[in-house]
Amino acid sequence: MIHFKMILILLVISSLTITVTAEKLSLTTHNQLIGKLEAISKSSNTSDGMVSSKKIELRLADLYSERARLLSIENEGKGEILFKSAIQSDREKALQIYEKQLSSLFTSERDRIYLQVINLYLLTSKEDKAQQKLKFIINNKSFFKQETLALSYIQLADTAFFKGTLVFAKDNYEKASKLPQNPKKAYSLYKIAWCDFNLGQTKKAEQQLISLLRNKKILSHPLTQQQDTALIEMISHDLALFMAANDIQQSDIELLSILSPENTKKTNLIFLATELERTSKKQSSLLVWSYLEKKELSFEDKIEKSIKTTKILYDLNQKKQLTKEISQLVEFLKTNSCKSNITCEEAQKKLKFILTEWFKAEEKKPSFELITSFDLYADAFRDADFSLWAAEKSLQQKKYSQAFNSFNRAVDILIQTTNSEKLEIALVGTIESAERENDKSNKLQSYQKYLNHSLKKDQLYFIKYQLAHWYYEYDQKSEAVELFEEIILATKAPIDLKSKAADLNTEIFIQKKDNELLEKKSLNYANLIPNRKNDFLLIWRKAIINHSSSIINDHFVSETMLEKLWQKLSLYDYSLWPANDKKLILKNRQVLATKIKNSNYMIQAAEDFLRQVSLTSKEKSEMYAYLCWVKETTLEWDKALDFHLKTENQNNADFVFKAAILSQLANAENSDIKLSKKSLWYFQKYIELGKNKQKRQTAIYQIITKGDNPTKDLFKFKKDLRENTELFGNAILFTYEKTKDDSLLKYFINDTKFKKSQASLLIKANLDLKEIAKTHNQIRSVKLASNLGKKLNSSILKKVALLNKFEIKTNQALKHNNLSLSLIALSFLSFENSKLANDIVKLPIPSTLNESEKTEYKKQLEIQVKPFQNKAIEINKKALALWQEAIDKDLFKDLYQSSEQVNVPGHKLSQIVITNLSLSARIVKFSDDPFKKYSQERRHLLSEAKNIEENLKKDPFNFKELEKYQVITRKLGNGTLLAYLDNRTTMGEYK
Repeated sequence: MIHFKMILILLVISSLTITVTAEKLSLTTHNQLIGKLEAISKSSNTSDGMVSSKKIELRLADLYSERARLLSIENEGKGEILFKSAIQSDREKALQIYEKQLSSLFTSERDRIYLQVINLYLLTSKEDKAQQKLKFIINNKSFFKQETLALSYIQLADTAFFKGTLVFAKDNYEKASKLPQNPKKAYSLYKIAWCDFNLGQTKKAEQQLISLLRNKKILSHPLTQQQDTALIEMISHDLALFMAANDIQQSDIELLSILSPENTKKTNLIFLATELERTSKKQSSLLVWSYLEKKELSFEDKIEKSIKTTKILYDLNQKKQLTKEISQLVEFLKTNSCKSNITCEEAQKKLKFILTEWFKAEEKKPSFELITSFDLYADAFRDADFSLWAAEKSLQQKKYSQAFNSFNRAVDILIQTTNSEKLEIALVGTIESAERENDKSNKLQSYQKYLNHSLKKDQLYFIKYQLAHWYYEYDQKSEAVELFEEIILATKAPIDLKSKAADLNTEIFIQKKDNELLEKKSLNYANLIPNRKNDFLLIWRKAIINHSSSIINDHFVSETMLEKLWQKLSLYDYSLWPANDKKLILKNRQVLATKIKNSNYMIQAAEDFLRQVSLTSKEKSEMYAYLCWVKETTLEWDKALDFHLKTENQNNADFVFKAAILSQLANAENSDIKLSKKSLWYFQKYIELGKNKQKRQTAIYQIITKGDNPTKDLFKFKKDLRENTELFGNAILFTYEKTKDDSLLKYFINDTKFKKSQASLLIKANLDLKEIAKTHNQIRSVKLASNLGKKLNSSILKKVALLNKFEIKTNQALKHNNLSLSLIALSFLSFENSKLANDIVKLPIPSTLNESEKTEYKKQLEIQVKPFQNKAIEINKKALALWQEAIDKDLFKDLYQSSEQVNVPGHKLSQIVITNLSLSARIVKFSDDPFKKYSQERRHLLSEAKNIEENLKKDPFNFKELEKYQVITRKLGNGTLLAYLDNRTTMGEYK
């Protein structure tokens, strides 16, 4: 048991032999170690020669001391208060142990323990005991290291310094500084300088700090050679303070800048400038601020520099420089950086205080600089009082322009307040200043402001008339008109003044050719000035006619102005107007409605016109043609047709063709059999009358595709139709699809015109597809014999031969780049090869074979079917690659669109191809629906087309929507509607 306890004690001591190690331990570890050492210290077994009780005691004291230190820095430095009792207890315990051991310390421990004891006495407020220990060290120099002696001198000096015993403090600092092993030599020299400074030897103290800052070596750690940056910053700061106590030159400022660390240069210089000002060395302070101006100052520093300089210049009565500095300061304070900036707010208050003091000093005889400075402040901070004072003093000194500006500023400020008395003074001041200067512009401005803001308006109308005349005289007609108008409308204005104002306004409107305003005003003047009513009504009617004509003929007029004119013309009663003038106005309304592009307006204007008596047949026909066009724009084909049939020249070929187109479009909208027959009748009529080749071909094509006997009509008009390859091909395609007459194909299949059409390609694709299907059906018809033997071999050979034949046809399709046929053939070929392999594998195994023979049989069977399986895989890969390319490049998009367009020639044949292609995609496992994207796109197009139709009915002249509708209609394949839309977008507006 004793042996184990001794080992434990040794382990504890070995862990506590170095102080630094203890310092790195946590509070918890300290508590644990202190507890163990306390137990060991009390044990009677510690004096058996294995462990030094003295060493344990010292270590325990070290731990007490360190634990007190750790507690003091807990909770961000609040430990001294929170754990005061515990800290005091630990320090007392440590002191008790140290004191007990002081007399018997080893030489190696003596210095450290004595310094530790002194420190603990100071921390426990036992300064006398600390002093005793310090004096003991000094009185017994030979027993202590020089480092310990130096630190003791410094501690004695610091205590004396803070008590104000400067001579004694300096003496001890000097003693410490002379010791070679002094670890705080720089600090000693720094404190000697402070002693001299406080003893009144300021210049000497300044030089000492300069010498110290220049000595890089003494400010560096002897081992690391790293400079003590905190001490250097403190010394350089105090150098600024010392310099402020002496007379300084430019070189002193530069020296402070050089000796200060980079991060404190600016701060030290600002501190120096502030100290110089505080000690009334204002000129020197200016010198520092001037030097600082060359440095990179922050915005706040610039503000501080400027306000300090302003105050100093004011104190020195240097007015010119002061005004210049105020101007610069004001510019700083006006910047965005000053918004919500406390530094700026304080600077503004200080500037206002300086200016107020300056004003008090020069109130009876203000200087030009004072007035200018007041003006600068007033302008920057919108101060009415400062503006008025500056204005009045400028007026006294006959600075009329400056006075006007200051009064004017005061007006601008005061109109935002309720101070009517000051506002009146400012308004009168602007007029007086402007009149004394005889400035045309300022007089105008002063009149305007007085009229706008004065509360006393005895000469209101006279001043308004004078101001209006001023505008009129200097060719500012708009302003003149406005003021004349006010006079005319005012009930209290004299009648002769009103009449003169009305005459001058009418003259201005005529000169400006402003018929709209002339129309409005002349009617108003007729009501306001009864004795001249007829004169103004005559002007009014003429203005209406001229105004509407000018708007209609203006190619750059805005939509807003057109709408405004329409609304105005709709309000007038034209019943008392002469017939010709009335007809002209209504005709203008119709053209105006067209320009506005509002179909309701167009119909209303046309109907108003048609209600007039004594219209000629030509005028009526033109108006019906116009209404037809309006209904076309709103896609109301049946109504458009009704109006078209009311126009003249009904035997005209163009009339007939348009009637046919409108009938067809109306039929497409309503699915009316009567309209369909009507359309055919008009197309047939056009063939009798029309000479235009393109229209004749269109008419023929419509007769073939919409008539009851397409074969007869095709042969009847084939000569005319052959001149248009695509129409010719589509007519044949349509007829073939409808009649399923193979003889029709035999007749046209070698026609050169037909061969060039897209329709021939679709027909050929279907014929080739029939051949593919025929061969495929032959393959499918061959069934493998169920019994082994010759019949089975024969059936396999027959099926293989047919597959080879089918493969040749497939390769031919690939060679001719017939994509759809190739894909269909490849998928069928892949399927049949795979099926043949599967059928062979499923054949029954001969019952006569034993187990090993059966295994060999199966093995041989698999070898036999492998080529068919490989070929199926190879063909499938080829098909998948072709499918991917076709979908990526949208190669079947047109074919799919054709299959979806029910009324388009080729619809049925395209459907056949698309159906087989869909089957092909499923067979090769490319997709269950390879055309899903196209079907979704078509549904989207149909929906979008419907929405655009509704939009166009509401806004027929939305050309962006019209162009979209044109594009979508082309994609959807509505030929007749597309032809109309193409014509509309090409033709543009109604002629």
